[in-house]
Amino acid sequence: MDQFSSKLQMYMEQAGSTFVQRRGKDGANHYGGTCIPSNDASDATRCADGTFKVLGTSNIFVGDASLMREGTVNPYGFTMQIGRQAGLNVHKFLSSSVPPPTCSAIEENTDYFGNDIGSSKRSTAAECCRDCAAHPSCKLYVWFEGTCWLKSVAGPKSSQPGRRAAVLQTTSTPPPPTCSAIEDSTDYTGTDIGAVPRNSADLCCADCLAKAGCTVFVWYQGWCYLKATTGTKVPNATGRRAGLIVTTKPPTTCSSSIENDVDYYGNDIGRTQRSTAESCCDDCKNFPGCKLFTFAWGTCWLKNVKGAAVAAPGARAGFVDSNAA
Repeated sequence: MDQFSSKLQMYMEQAGSTFVQRRGKDGANHYGGTCIPSNDASDATRCADGTFKVLGTSNIFVGDASLMREGTVNPYGFTMQIGRQAGLNVHKFLSSSVPPPTCSAIEENTDYFGNDIGSSKRSTAAECCRDCAAHPSCKLYVWFEGTCWLKSVAGPKSSQPGRRAAVLQTTSTPPPPTCSAIEDSTDYTGTDIGAVPRNSADLCCADCLAKAGCTVFVWYQGWCYLKATTGTKVPNATGRRAGLIVTTKPPTTCSSSIENDVDYYGNDIGRTQRSTAESCCDDCKNFPGCKLFTFAWGTCWLKNVKGAAVAAPGARAGFVDSNAA
């Protein structure tokens, strides 16, 4: 890729293009001009925000904007190396993308009567999962002879040869960490673990997110000071601007720690195949009516009522609904 980029640069210069490189400040270097990215709205020299999106546009970035410049030699051949920020943009998009839907283990020869809200044609039961996830009201499905029957509620369960059923999982994925709003005239005395030159405080966020152990940054006179700890907050620190890394913790799916060597007898309303008791939590959470479970030898027994506690070596039990505990 570097060899191709170098050859392209040479050909463009031979064709008359001028390579403009900004020195002394961070910027995106390209043929035909210089673009300085900044999230500081008062910066009169900027042409793009901190993510390199061209001001006044909704989906045009610096690399795309090179195609729009009048008088550009060979406008479809350009080299744009925005490097790190481009990588951060891609990483943020990928980490925030919705993961593919998942469903519980398929229950063989099982039907849940009624509550049909749609159907689709699929050759296997596993393919029904995505159809159920795409329907706003679907909670489970039953597959039979090439048709996925999508259902809003689990009706009466019965044994029906050839039918295959599964429940839609809705495991939540915590969002990627972000930065807090910038605190003006603020310093934090925590331990410095790095420093990066940037022309605005907004650009420090990406550097802190990319630095292992960084939890806070302070910008001062063109430098982002990356810190492992906040230390003491110092207000009225003229010229200094600070930001914190904000991480959202995923919600807890079970109300308490899992109990070892115990079973709550009876009241089974479903079962799934899992390798650990912890994996049963989401199965129970997403199964209509389930309030607790018992895991034993690879099977999650999903229950709607807490029965009598029975000593069962090797079994593990947990609650999704705290009222059932």
